[in-house]
Amino acid sequence: MKKYIPLQNEIQLLKSDISTAHLWLEEAIAGDKYVDIKKDVMIPFQHAAFNTYVENSSTVFDSKIDEFFLGELKDIDTKLTDFYHLAKERWEKSELHGIGSSLDQKFDKEFNTILTQIDMVSSQVNKKLSEELAQRNYNFAWIIGLFLLVNLIVFTMLYVSTRRQQLQQLLIHEEKERAVVTLRSIGDAVITTDIKGYITFFNDVAEKLTEYTMEEVQGQPIDSVLRLYNIKTGERVFTPISDVLDKGITKLISNGTKLVSKSGKEYILNDSAAPVLSEEGEILGTVLVFQNDTKRHEMEENIRQSEEKYRSLVENIRQHYFLYTHDIHGVFTYLSHSMTDVLGYTVEEFKSHYTTYHTDDPINENVEKFTEECISGKQHAPYDISIYHKNGDVRYLEVSESPVFNNKNEVISIEGVARDITQNYLDQLHLKEQKELLDYKAHYDTLTDLPNRQLFLDRLSMSIKKAQRLDEKVAVLFIDLDHFKEINDSLGHQTGDEVLKEVSTKLSEQIRDTDTLARLGGDEFILIIDRLHDTSIVVDIVEKMMDVMNDPLTIDNQQLYITLSIGITLYPDDGDVSENLLKNADAAMYKAKDDGRNTYCFYTEKMTEKAFERIMMETSLRQALKNEEFLVYYQPQFNGIDESIIGLEALIRWQHPTMGLVSPLSFITLAEETGFIVLMDQWMMRTAMSQMARWYEDGFTPGTLGLNVSMKQIRQPDFISIISSMIKETGCKSEWLVFEVPESQIMINPEHSIQVLQGLSDMGIKLAIDDFGTGYSSLSYLKRLPIDTIKIDKSFVKGLPEDREDAGIVRSLIILAKSLDLDIIAEGAETLEQKLFLLENGCQNIQGYFYAKPITVVDMEKMLQDI
Repeated sequence: MKKYIPLQNEIQLLKSDISTAHLWLEEAIAGDKYVDIKKDVMIPFQHAAFNTYVENSSTVFDSKIDEFFLGELKDIDTKLTDFYHLAKERWEKSELHGIGSSLDQKFDKEFNTILTQIDMVSSQVNKKLSEELAQRNYNFAWIIGLFLLVNLIVFTMLYVSTRRQQLQQLLIHEEKERAVVTLRSIGDAVITTDIKGYITFFNDVAEKLTEYTMEEVQGQPIDSVLRLYNIKTGERVFTPISDVLDKGITKLISNGTKLVSKSGKEYILNDSAAPVLSEEGEILGTVLVFQNDTKRHEMEENIRQSEEKYRSLVENIRQHYFLYTHDIHGVFTYLSHSMTDVLGYTVEEFKSHYTTYHTDDPINENVEKFTEECISGKQHAPYDISIYHKNGDVRYLEVSESPVFNNKNEVISIEGVARDITQNYLDQLHLKEQKELLDYKAHYDTLTDLPNRQLFLDRLSMSIKKAQRLDEKVAVLFIDLDHFKEINDSLGHQTGDEVLKEVSTKLSEQIRDTDTLARLGGDEFILIIDRLHDTSIVVDIVEKMMDVMNDPLTIDNQQLYITLSIGITLYPDDGDVSENLLKNADAAMYKAKDDGRNTYCFYTEKMTEKAFERIMMETSLRQALKNEEFLVYYQPQFNGIDESIIGLEALIRWQHPTMGLVSPLSFITLAEETGFIVLMDQWMMRTAMSQMARWYEDGFTPGTLGLNVSMKQIRQPDFISIISSMIKETGCKSEWLVFEVPESQIMINPEHSIQVLQGLSDMGIKLAIDDFGTGYSSLSYLKRLPIDTIKIDKSFVKGLPEDREDAGIVRSLIILAKSLDLDIIAEGAETLEQKLFLLENGCQNIQGYFYAKPITVVDMEKMLQDI
């Protein structure tokens, strides 16, 4: 009996293979995208046809087996070979043209004939098995088990026909490891979640597309990992898992959806989300199966563009046109005879480089660029060119070009269509000029070329909206010329007009590029100053305008002195709509006139007093250095592990004779705006460096001295030589010094900053970026800067450890510093919890009120003595 069993197994495997392959072929033709036609269909058919079950079966033959079986199997083998080629033909024709009924009938007939013959042979083998069983009385139960095992194998192979159901059932299958291997081996991206939408599985394809690893995303909300966007609108799109979990249905991801990976790469997606169900029908989670559909999308887009191109080409044919071809060097190789009608040249006269007859019209600036793009294989939209007619006239052509490829996909020439659009182009140009002229007259004052009231109100409205969004202020200045009516009455309106033009020119020269100066009418001007964070800028601009008017105007050989009365309102302090701001500025202007003219007045008395205080503060600030009113305070920096002092930061304070100790917030900005910061910084540096040298001479070890350096200092041409002289004069060693430069100021002119800071570094001075994290530094520049230390800004330390955003930023900055091999120190630590958080995350250098506030030189020396 044993010699028939392998034969029966071979026959059953043969039938199973061709049945499964036949099933896969039917599903592939029906459009199942999960069928691998080569792997699932053609290879099994080929295996059945050419691996010759006859040879495998013959290994179990002996002289006692009827040669009938060998003959039948050889006949089946011959038919399988023919059937393999028929299956291949059926697939290829279905892929290209669909299935014909005659081929279908022939295929099904051959398939059924083979199965019938296999069943007949199987029946004969079973008969032999039965006879052998009767003779030898083998264990009947063993034969039944073997038969069931063979049929179980056949059933399992047929079960593969529905891959998507298998993916979903594998998630709840007891053999988890086997399921994971299967999910990782398929060609589509697979992501599973629990019932809360948190990721539980992420296969290799999903990792490749998103650029996240399984370890990074496990337990994360799926919508925080899959960044999906609508291709056309750019709006964020979310996965449909909420509907899947709520309704237990399969849903497609929206058409036209793109995935943005961690590094910013974009992929077009296509597929669906489905629920994962238990045997009882309970929803256990979801499974997302998707594939990279980018190539298909690009193919469709190329087809669409091609259709548009040929539609445009057909439209061109209806007009006066000519066809041409030029090689990749730009020399015409073909010109249709209609070119002569358009441009007047004969074909032979025009056969030269395509730019030969171009005019110098700016419209031709990008022609060579477009041509080079076409030669590189790119397709671009039609464009216009200007070219000389043979009679010397200028013609305007609309040109549509396409690259021509050889069989190696190399561009060998350019084919194009040129359409004469001269009249239409000139009409459009004239219409545009008329429209621009009308628009200019509608929005600009014809006398001064300044914006008129309408344009002013539009810009003021835009400035208010921007200020609302960015939490900024806007100033509105109402400017009136004093005694202008007397000039008009005595010297005439023509002289008055010249005065208005001269005044508008002078005022325009004193304002920023972002500000808007307009003329309302008569002798009234109005100014918008937006993007304000410090209202003192308003006073600076006002004083500049008033100062420039101190010089007389020369009109028709007459010198005229003009003064200004200016009213000022601020958004949102004095109004939140344009009309109110304008009205209040007008009222403040009249208050300035009441105060004697040639002055300015804020809408509120409080603002007028503040402006006066600023003028007084500036005067006092300049006297402070002469009167030795400045002091240097020191704030120690600690090693949070052993509590030792590692350095000091020098901070300037102002001991005013009447106002007492003035906060740096009240005068540092003013000092920077007036340029006084340079002298003030130099005094503080010299004082602190001298003190540092004395402490080391007295045997103290204060560590390094941190000195704040403004960009106005760095921009001084002799800055390096001044620092070098200070070091020699004070006896302070360069290795004791750390110059701290704000990140935001470095990025104003990074190339210059790199050059100057490198000079300081070459002297042995350490460099630190102050307030790091607030200035949007470019990492490329950060690597080039010769810095040694990063100071984490106190605004990020303040929220530690409760604020998750601050905590994440601080951790990232620490990691960044370590990756760049830089020291790091956190400023602004005030609590034990903040200190412990910094230490736990690798930042051991700490500065802040938790250890000490800025203190006087006496108190600092006492602290050094106590260590």
